[in-house]
Amino acid sequence: MAIDGSHIALPPDAALRTYYGATGHELTAATAQVSLPYDIENDIIVDARIEPLSEDERSLAKEHIC
Repeated sequence: MAIDGSHIALPPDAALRTYYGATGHELTAATAQVSLPYDIENDIIVDARIEPLSEDERSLAKEHIC
């Protein structure tokens, strides 16, 4: 099992920027934190979370494990 965390670009929408957060020049690009555990042996994603940027990668990884 491997766990990957990353940022994902969201559609340009003010409500998404407000909820998830933003990156880029003047914080205009709606962006979310994603985390997913991946079963390497069976080549499948086991779970997935899309959270605001305020959630850190390690905390999300711990939630997948517990």
